[in-house]
Amino acid sequence: KANMIRLLQNSSASTAERYINDYGLGTVGCAAAHLRAMFTAAMEGERTNRPLALILEDDVWLEDDFVLKLRRLLRDEAPCDWEVISLRSQCPYGACTSPHLTRVQPDSNEPEEMCR
Repeated sequence: KANMIRLLQNSSASTAERYINDYGLGTVGCAAAHLRAMFTAAMEGERTNRPLALILEDDVWLEDDFVLKLRRLLRDEAPCDWEVISLRSQCPYGACTSPHLTRVQPDSNEPEEMCR
């Protein structure tokens, strides 16, 4: 509940009520927890000068070669201006940037000579 309150604290009462009615308290709370994890990762990254963070669900099972595949993905396929990469297997939005990545919000400001 505390995460949900933080998520909705800048919303009007009617907006908060609409989110809860449309999506349910559990979904709104889950979204709040995800936002809190991203916020914590960003703050800790600044504090410790470690720019990368990996946020996973609590019930995730990683394959034995996960670290190798993630390193390869970041090295070979991630665009130079990436900030967040979702490791979901399906993404219905955006444009393909590599065999394994989709840019959800394409940005035409990416310098062609520096990026894939």
